[in-house]
Amino acid sequence: MLTRTTHDVELTEAGALLLRRAPALLDAADELWRDVERVASGAKGSIELAYGSSAAYETAPRLLAELADRLPDLRITTRVLPTPAIVAGVADGTLDVGIVRCAEGGIVMRREPQGVLLPPGHPLARQATVSLEAIADPVLVHPREQNPGHYDALLGLFATPPRVIERTVAVDFAFTPVAEGEAVAIVGESASAPGLVWRPIGATLDVHLLVRPLNRSPATTRFLEATQTIATDLGWL
Repeated sequence: MLTRTTHDVELTEAGALLLRRAPALLDAADELWRDVERVASGAKGSIELAYGSSAAYETAPRLLAELADRLPDLRITTRVLPTPAIVAGVADGTLDVGIVRCAEGGIVMRREPQGVLLPPGHPLARQATVSLEAIADPVLVHPREQNPGHYDALLGLFATPPRVIERTVAVDFAFTPVAEGEAVAIVGESASAPGLVWRPIGATLDVHLLVRPLNRSPATTRFLEATQTIATDLGWL
């Protein structure tokens, strides 16, 4: 690498090549070890996340925005799926995490105040809060098989089981039967529909995280830790 003379020391051609390329190689090695450390700690990696349509209003977008700020090297691929598909995907490991309302065995991520969604001309829309006993209209619900936990928890809020109308459209952000005066709906405060009125009913229902039971990656563990911190910071818990 070096050529010595009686008066000086000079780089050989090989030494000159090493001198030119060594800084880049050392920088690349440092970056590699930093990446390895980030992956091992879960700060860098990939997550497969699915959530239901109700979480698409605010819960999932707000959570993902916070995660992007706090864990910018975490790549999260998202899908909107029916609850049964989320439960199955988490169980078989094709999904890392799912966001589901009232899920058995899940981790509470948000205790969300519930309210009744009404057309503006409804008599109850003039009240600041609505008691469940005052609701005489049919209640719009998803078919029970789509999310048994949420269906049972929602109807369990009522002292006397209400009349129900099942949704015939899986995703209807306009809540068409409510807008047309056929029913009212019990939804979380994050839900919104143009032209409708939401009034609190003094009850909460939980939004849960479902997590794959086996072979969790460091990124999944870091995701869970960050999500609990975010939920606390946002006042969701």
